[in-house]
Amino acid sequence: MAFLLPVRQSVLLLVVVRCLTPKRTRPYTPRTNGKAERFIKTLLAEWAYSMPFQTSGERNQWLPRYLAIYNGRRCHMALAGRTPIQQLGW
Repeated sequence: MAFLLPVRQSVLLLVVVRCLTPKRTRPYTPRTNGKAERFIKTLLAEWAYSMPFQTSGERNQWLPRYLAIYNGRRCHMALAGRTPIQQLGW
């Protein structure tokens, strides 16, 4: 999962550039973090269990592709049919 390091760095850079304040939620309390819980449910359904991967490594190779689709092409009802990239104005 070496790809996570660049992702983490990108997120940290985004937080700094956009002057965002990370928001912490109480651990082990899904009801206080509904958006993240929904994302995890979607991730499992549309990526992790959507195809019969032969190995975990193969599944992990698909994650960056899935995230690119999720953020750049997949319309989200919570965003009025827009993609997250469109919502951010990128």
